[in-house]
Amino acid sequence: MTALAAATRPTRRDVLRHPLRSLAAIILIMIPVTLAAIGVVYNGSQSSSFFLSSPRTSATYVGGVCEQSIDGYLSDCAGEPATGATEYELLRANIPEGFTIDLTLTGTTGATFGERSVVLYFTQTTDSMAPAPGEAFIPQRFLDSLDAEVGDTITLDHGTEVTVAGITPSGTAVFREPTVISPEAFSVTDPVTGSGDYWGSWSITGPEAFTWDDVLALNAVGFTVTSRDVIDNPPPADQVTFEGDITPSRSVFWGVVESALWFIPVAIIGFLLLMLISPVFTISVSRQTRTFALLASQGATPRHIRWSVLMYGLFAGLVGATLGVGIGTVGTAAWWSATYPAWPVVVDWLWLLAAWVLAVAGSTAAAFLPAFIVGRSSIIRGVHGGGIDRILRWRRWMAIGPVFLVMLGLMFLVLRLTEDPARAYTTDVYVPWREALGGFGILFAVIAVVASAPAMVWAVGQLKGPLPLRLAARDLLRQSMRSIPAVAALAGVIFVATGLMVASHAESERMTVAAGTVYPAGTVFLGMDNGVAGDLDPAITRVESQLGDVRRIDVYGHSDMTGWMEVEGSTNPHSGARDWVSAVGDSLGATAVLASPELLDLFQIRGADLGGRAILTSSLEEQIPDARLRVRSYDNRGSEPREVVATAVETRPVLPPLSSDRLITEEAFEELGLERTYLGAVLVSGDAISPEDAGELNAYFLDTAGVSLSFPVWPTDHIRDNLVGSAGITALVIAVMALVLALSSQQTRRQQIILEAVGAEPAVSRWSNALFGALCTIGAALLGLVTGHGAALLSASLAEVNQTGVTTSFGTLQFTGPLWPMILGTLVIAPLVAGVIGWVFTPRLDLAEYRE
Repeated sequence: MTALAAATRPTRRDVLRHPLRSLAAIILIMIPVTLAAIGVVYNGSQSSSFFLSSPRTSATYVGGVCEQSIDGYLSDCAGEPATGATEYELLRANIPEGFTIDLTLTGTTGATFGERSVVLYFTQTTDSMAPAPGEAFIPQRFLDSLDAEVGDTITLDHGTEVTVAGITPSGTAVFREPTVISPEAFSVTDPVTGSGDYWGSWSITGPEAFTWDDVLALNAVGFTVTSRDVIDNPPPADQVTFEGDITPSRSVFWGVVESALWFIPVAIIGFLLLMLISPVFTISVSRQTRTFALLASQGATPRHIRWSVLMYGLFAGLVGATLGVGIGTVGTAAWWSATYPAWPVVVDWLWLLAAWVLAVAGSTAAAFLPAFIVGRSSIIRGVHGGGIDRILRWRRWMAIGPVFLVMLGLMFLVLRLTEDPARAYTTDVYVPWREALGGFGILFAVIAVVASAPAMVWAVGQLKGPLPLRLAARDLLRQSMRSIPAVAALAGVIFVATGLMVASHAESERMTVAAGTVYPAGTVFLGMDNGVAGDLDPAITRVESQLGDVRRIDVYGHSDMTGWMEVEGSTNPHSGARDWVSAVGDSLGATAVLASPELLDLFQIRGADLGGRAILTSSLEEQIPDARLRVRSYDNRGSEPREVVATAVETRPVLPPLSSDRLITEEAFEELGLERTYLGAVLVSGDAISPEDAGELNAYFLDTAGVSLSFPVWPTDHIRDNLVGSAGITALVIAVMALVLALSSQQTRRQQIILEAVGAEPAVSRWSNALFGALCTIGAALLGLVTGHGAALLSASLAEVNQTGVTTSFGTLQFTGPLWPMILGTLVIAPLVAGVIGWVFTPRLDLAEYRE
């Protein structure tokens, strides 16, 4: 132990003598831990407003007679709901004596304050966190829409008035029972005078455990039950008659692999954070080369020296993680208490402990590589001041990263070329090994880019030219513990950012071009929740004030949130073999859309036949003279969809190729017998909608009751997004290089003394240090930009053209191009700024002081 204490003394002494250098490592660790602590406290506290109560036993009414699985997640009910009774009465008559029931009601209701009104999502409950009767907790965004404040009284539907007692952090208002409706009045067949806006679940509590016999008693009158008591004490298998359709689970191995895929983004972020921290430790080690060599000459073993370096990482991790957890937790708790005084601060200490442990372990791991290198260093060379990290010639291990990158590139190329988009939505398409290779391949690609940093440093180090350039290139190789960690960290960040931004831009362009083949420029969808056409006029006026004159096309059909339409024998309009373009019916929340001359004019279709029983489909589909049109629906009475109505129709493929709409003629609609409702309107301005106009319209309609706004493709300002993202990455590159150059002042001073002692001009040292920073930045940028663009190209999809020459899928490859803002920022601006920083950070020397 005495030897270990002696070996770690230089590191501990360096920490105390140079606290600002240690502060850099501490801050780099503290920042992500602080963000993690903020997220843990905020999410935990917000969850208390989402899940107000978690009863051990809950029941939901379906109707008829039900059978269910033990946990209640699967069920099947036959028969019609009872009439003339409420759910409350049925429950009271069929639960054991001594048990009590409470209703948790959710849904939407209108709220009015002054001249303004909104539609509130609400929860009515008896939970202890609920406000007093006659009061309400309202989300802030709804109060802003109503121009109301805490203490004001708002009016709900049916004339109920409530006083705003506080703000809820969730998006759902909270009332205490019976603000909206009393449990006794909650009707089985017609909740609140026929309104379908409410859904209720009953919590059951009692003096003893709920049993399987109690569950069966409620099943007999139409309830399905989920009870923790029954799950913990399940009945014998012969007492469970329900046989649900349960999808066979995958093997344990693939289950573990699939779970691991979810953590890949976290692993990538954590790995890049470690790389950004590592320059602090590597530079600290290279600064103490002679000290470690002297320790080794006095009998310290490589293990003792490694512990000396690891102690630095452990110290930085302990201090940084502790400060991060403390600042993040205390700060968030104080902000939460001030913002939401009615809601408790919930701290998940287990997750905070996990974040703290990971930060300490990660900081120590970041110091492992320099610790390993210093443990293998030469004593004689170190005593004479020689670097332990000199790259004198090409080593075979430097090829590991580039070779690994090439292998991964070939793997992704094979995966892309063997992909079958036509089967992307069939039941047998899921191939676990393809998903696993793609997911883990992304993580390994980041590691391979980082592992390619030594090769890039060696390549840049071969530059020849004037003396300052040769000196800077030599320093890249002879002080690789300064250059390689910086290049590796920055190249990894640039690689990930470039790949994501290029791919995102290409995908957005593909969707925009595909939508342009179906809809005219400036198309807007306005959906109706209440079906009252007159309520749409103010909304259209608002759109016209933003976009100018628009052409209005009213749309009619049938709307059912649980239903959908199928055409037997027809192809899937959302097939992976063709681009998806949002349908009019999907945008307006319709089950079926009536064909009209106005809609055909929207699609620029001339002379189409709207007579007879027919359905208009994409021109990519075949004409079927005797197809079967079905309207199907899911409900909570069983796991299989039920057929609502069906009729024989003729399919007419006349719509644009990429249209996923299916328009029904009047005669076919009447044959189905569906209720005809007003769905909304399609507005066409004729000019492309700018992101600014789209943002202002969305902000207006977000809180407008009864009207919803959507676009075929959301307008995006790619230029702005690319500039902002590239500026952020460029700033990060500059900050890391400034940190590296600032922490390298001792090595810079030593080299400057030597150069000026042999007669070099003072400017040579400044130019050399400036070029060192610029070359590191250029090396990182080249490695990250080339691999990032390569990754985007390998992930891009190819265009698909059918036999008639119609493009069915545009693919993203043709829209994948250079990310010029990132290239300019990281390959031009960042090196120039890093060079200026290197020039400024070069110390001024008075050689007379050193000679004395």
